[in-house]
Amino acid sequence: MRTRSLSLWTMLVWAAGCAEQSLPPLVASSKYIDYHTDADPSVLCMDDFLAREDRFVEEVAEVLGVDVPTGRISFVWNLYMESGESWACEHSVDCYRYDEGQGTGLIVSRNVSNRHELVHAVEIPALGAAGSKVLGEGLAEYLGSGKSTAGVVNGFPAAFEAMVADGEVDYLLAQHFVGSIFSREGAGKYRAFREALDASAGVQQFSSAFESIYGRSWSEALAEMSEAVHGLAQPLGCGDGNELEWTADGILDTTIASQCGDGTFFGPGIVHGHPAFEATFVVQIAEAGAYDFTVQGAGVEGILNACSFEIKSQSIGSNGGQTIQGLLYPGEHVLLLRFSADDEARGEASVTIEYVSPPP
Repeated sequence: MRTRSLSLWTMLVWAAGCAEQSLPPLVASSKYIDYHTDADPSVLCMDDFLAREDRFVEEVAEVLGVDVPTGRISFVWNLYMESGESWACEHSVDCYRYDEGQGTGLIVSRNVSNRHELVHAVEIPALGAAGSKVLGEGLAEYLGSGKSTAGVVNGFPAAFEAMVADGEVDYLLAQHFVGSIFSREGAGKYRAFREALDASAGVQQFSSAFESIYGRSWSEALAEMSEAVHGLAQPLGCGDGNELEWTADGILDTTIASQCGDGTFFGPGIVHGHPAFEATFVVQIAEAGAYDFTVQGAGVEGILNACSFEIKSQSIGSNGGQTIQGLLYPGEHVLLLRFSADDEARGEASVTIEYVSPPP
């Protein structure tokens, strides 16, 4: 059962600046993360999930060339924002805040996994909280999402400079800029660029610092950013966990029983009307074509996604025994199963993926 207001949350105090905020109960911890929620924790399964998030923290630190955070990251899963109070996020329902004095971070998120905010939780303690928000948000989107910037390529130079001058961050424009320079020049120059620009930096400061650090013309560099940038984050479960075996040529027909401790099964707490548990499995597609996808089981839904933007598969979802057809292309995919609440942290589903015909 969910508690209904901040007044019912346990009084764990988190300080940021002059403000003190009460956090929901601490119900699970890992190497870097303290997980808080006001969801019902009576049937909780978060150890393997938080271990995944820990690995992501370490991967971001390695890519960025910085140390992992030394202070704890408090992660608050605040699914429905029932209090109606902006007690942590001033302008958004998801946010990261850093207490420089304590060296600790706070993430508040509607989603139990928020890789964008976890990137902030690595970068800001390492490079400082006072830097350019354009660069910080661009990096968080580039490393922490799977989004494509194809929609902002046309007219990018003028649009990016207008955004910098205006001071309001467009996340896709920021991702396109950061992804373009990061993929070409690497982390070292990005760190120097990030440290050279404060939060108030305008176009003149951007261009001057860029030309000094990168040794290239600002206007020419912007003009060369003509290819779409894809975020590097994969869907949860890609490259991690059990791979489902095909039953025969062109058909995968299996019953999956999954439970807490299997490695990719997790449960963040019970909230009425929301899946209580999730589990992920790797599926390799060998042949392009139309496939029927069916998931059966009481209160179970399944979603099949490609693990790379280079795989042009459709996302397919099924529940209640529905057979949904979609186009799939060769490569690694991830099957996400969502289970309804039970007295134990476990779930069972029948899954069928069947080749139907070649692509049109």
